[in-house]
Amino acid sequence: MGKSKIVSAVLYEAKELVKVMKKQAGVPAPLPEALTPAVINVLWQMIASKRYDLDDQEVIGFERLIQKAQESSARLSIQDIFPWIKNILPETIFNYIIKKHNYSQISTIDEHLKILDKNNPRDFIDDYLIEMDKQKNNPDSTMSNLVGCIGDLFTAGLETTSMTINWIVFYLATFPHVQKKLHEEIDEVLPKGTVFTLELKSRLPYTEAFSV
Repeated sequence: MGKSKIVSAVLYEAKELVKVMKKQAGVPAPLPEALTPAVINVLWQMIASKRYDLDDQEVIGFERLIQKAQESSARLSIQDIFPWIKNILPETIFNYIIKKHNYSQISTIDEHLKILDKNNPRDFIDDYLIEMDKQKNNPDSTMSNLVGCIGDLFTAGLETTSMTINWIVFYLATFPHVQKKLHEEIDEVLPKGTVFTLELKSRLPYTEAFSV
């Protein structure tokens, strides 16, 4: 997936997210649950050429599970000390999430295998499957490794991106003078109707410095 496609995916999800946020304009409210599906969609466009509606209940339910897992993570310390105890404890939320996510990944890989075109790879999964076929004799080239790679990309990208966006919004709400300066720079470089491209990034030094 080239840079232009990634940028297109990000812009599309940003526009859809703005539509949702406009419904809350002028009203004190938490960030919408649509934020996580928007981030998931960008990741899945790169990984599997798939997207979900921002109000998709399955995705929102998955987000809530992740939140519960984070809230209960402190309780898992006993398993870190005594790993063997996990065999006699009820299934943890973490384990449930891993099983559910792995099942989803395997189903997605199966879908890709059915329509794989080696001459026209669409995404990360296609590229990986094509490379696997070239390395049939490589013991490390396995489906389980592909599932692991997808999981790594997904988990590394989802929480970090979602938390960064949350932090940015809260920071700008707390410091309106920073928000004003960002707004002015963006309006100057991107007048209404102008579509953002990576080439314009160098003309947005304050915005780039803030986001980094």
